[in-house]
Amino acid sequence: MSVISDTLEPNVMYEQEALKELDSQIESLFGSQIKDRLDRYSRNNLSTVPNSNPTIIDHNTLTKAENRMQGENAQNRTMSLAVLLSRLQGVEFEEAANLFNISPKKLESYLQFKESVPQNMYKTKIKPLAEIFRHLHMVLEPAATSKWLNTSIPDLKGKTPKYSIQHNRIKELLEVARKYTEPVAYL
Repeated sequence: MSVISDTLEPNVMYEQEALKELDSQIESLFGSQIKDRLDRYSRNNLSTVPNSNPTIIDHNTLTKAENRMQGENAQNRTMSLAVLLSRLQGVEFEEAANLFNISPKKLESYLQFKESVPQNMYKTKIKPLAEIFRHLHMVLEPAATSKWLNTSIPDLKGKTPKYSIQHNRIKELLEVARKYTEPVAYL
């Protein structure tokens, strides 16, 4: 075994544990149908790197890999949406759909892979909301998310986070959420 593989082995084990936890959360929230579909997608589109000598990766391959990791293709956008929804503890499905200004039926069709999540929705809502909830859940129990969404926030001019999301004021909300975990940067 090389030094590199010795160093990576604990990270791989941690990643596998995290993936198992994510699988169980997705299955409990959305049923086994979406989990089976995500599993099939993963088997067909993702591969592990064999234990071999490092190779040089050309720019196009690297760009494609980065885009895949950032949720640029349809399946990854859907998986990103599913993970985001799993973080909205206590938020009803209908309320979650309202956050995206779509019907519950449309949200369900995204999660069942009947329709692709639009790239614009991913870039303007899903990705920034993931960061917002990451900051929020560092200081607030995830179970309180629903209450926080409906609480008037002075830094949002008295509006609620839910209002900010629905009216595309996500940048303002992201600044507020960052203050929760990075307060020194805003003094």
